[in-house]
Amino acid sequence: MTFTVGENYPFRDIQKRYKSLKPGEKGLSQGGFLNPSRGNSSTLIRAIFARRGVNGPLDNLLFISGDNAYRNYFNRLVKVQKECSPFLYFKEINGEWSYMGHSQVERLLEPDSKALTLLLDKMGCTLETVGEVGGKPLWQLSALGGQGFIRPRRLEFIAVLQQD
Repeated sequence: MTFTVGENYPFRDIQKRYKSLKPGEKGLSQGGFLNPSRGNSSTLIRAIFARRGVNGPLDNLLFISGDNAYRNYFNRLVKVQKECSPFLYFKEINGEWSYMGHSQVERLLEPDSKALTLLLDKMGCTLETVGEVGGKPLWQLSALGGQGFIRPRRLEFIAVLQQD
C-alpha cells in the first residue's frame, strides 16, 4: 500500500498506509504541520502536511510561522536539508490530502531575502509586508492573481522543496 503522486487521501487512509509501510515506527498524527509536530533538533520528520489556506498555493514552498523551542521547525528542517533526508509531503485540497511525493529541503530562506524575491518573481508571485503586530511584520503572498494566504501572517522562514 504505497502512495501515488497526485492522488487524494483522507487522513485515516494515510495513517493506515504509513503504518503498513513502516510497521516499526510510530504512526502519523493529525495535529501538526510536521509529523511528529514537535521535538528536539534530532527528531526525525516523517511527513509534512501543508494546508493550502494557510501555506498558500505554491507546492514547492513552505511558508513557516509559529516556530519555537518546543516545535524546533527550523533546526529540524536544517538537519533534514544537511542529511538530504526525504519525507512524505501532502498538501490539503478540499478537505483531503494530496500526495505530492517524497520531498527534500533544497534551501531555507528568510522572508525578506533577495533569493526569495527572485524565486517568487520567476513564478509570477510576490511576498510583501502589509502591516505589523507586536513590532513583527505581517506578510501576504500574491500568487495566481489573488492572495496566497487566507490572511496576512508572520513568517519566520521559507523552505524550498525539491520533489522526486
